Amino acid sequence: MGLFIYSLVFCAIFFALYQYSMIQNCFSGIRIGTIKNKHLTVGILIALAIYVFIRAFAFNTGTDYLLYYQYYISEVNGGTFWWAEDREVGFRFLVRLLASVSDAPQLFFFFSALIGMGSIILVSTKYSKASPFIVLSWILFMFNQSNNLYRQYLAFSTLLFAYYFFLCKKNKVFILLCIIACLFHKSALIAICVLSGIYLLRKIQINKWIFIALILFTTIGADMVFNTVLAQLGSYIDLIMDNLGKSYYADTMEDSVFDKGQMTYVIMMSDIIIVWYSDKVLKCNDNYRFLYYVMALSFILDPISRQEILMRMRFYTLNFMVIAYGLNLYLNRRIIFRKPLLTMAIAFHFAYYYIYINSNLFTYNPLILQF
Repeated sequence: MGLFIYSLVFCAIFFALYQYSMIQNCFSGIRIGTIKNKHLTVGILIALAIYVFIRAFAFNTGTDYLLYYQYYISEVNGGTFWWAEDREVGFRFLVRLLASVSDAPQLFFFFSALIGMGSIILVSTKYSKASPFIVLSWILFMFNQSNNLYRQYLAFSTLLFAYYFFLCKKNKVFILLCIIACLFHKSALIAICVLSGIYLLRKIQINKWIFIALILFTTIGADMVFNTVLAQLGSYIDLIMDNLGKSYYADTMEDSVFDKGQMTYVIMMSDIIIVWYSDKVLKCNDNYRFLYYVMALSFILDPISRQEILMRMRFYTLNFMVIAYGLNLYLNRRIIFRKPLLTMAIAFHFAYYYIYINSNLFTYNPLILQF
């Protein structure tokens, strides 16, 4: 039932975006910073409402959900909760603030969903007519990433807000939001360093064959790379986890690796096709090239981050990657069906990331709406 509802949701969002955003052309131009009509379209607002509703009222969506739920209840009751004692100060302040407004835990999940999708909608407005394609790409890859990783989710959503103000050349707000992102989750600091490094490379034209070769290497040699990293850094990982009071250790990390079968190579081929057919994004301008590089990096990291801990870091690149993915869809929209390989790659991404991933999630955590 959950998968059926999600399929209907995707169709509803798609047609809402199509009808109101693509046909009416509420936005004009595709250059950064040239928006002439800043109001959001009805289709995008419908998509936001559907997403926020499901995320706010979906109950027990994964392993960590009940921890966030119980922590919120403890704040409402004025008590303490062991799990939250060493969590980031920004996250604890947010929960305390929301708990003072309402005793319903759904408010926290509502807020998380609102800034999650709201951040990509705001950023997408900087790309005018490509906006609905970017939002649709975010839904395709990120619809369920808020199931457990709420602190990371808040962090990388805040970084998207920061990126928006960076594009607006409001550097003080940009720096402030980067700091706030780190207060939601410390991993945001690593993401800021990585994304800043990629941004500095935006003026350098890197041949796409290099990215394709790296995708091939990390996919074919995923086990070798993963085992080498664990062998060389395992003791340091254990030491860091001990100091942080975490229960993740190098010798158990391999147990949580997923998708190691033949599907890995199908994903590899689809990612290579997207990289190959994204020339219009790569060659458009420096800012677009930055997003292309982030997308390529996300594809490169994918095979070696299919593990419970490592995948959390990839979400930062994934959240930016959807912008380039959406731009690619927009720039190739008139010829997409003339390129069968590109069509098949996009269809596979929908089948795998939206249908298959969701069906796996519902196997362990059926969709239950609690009002």
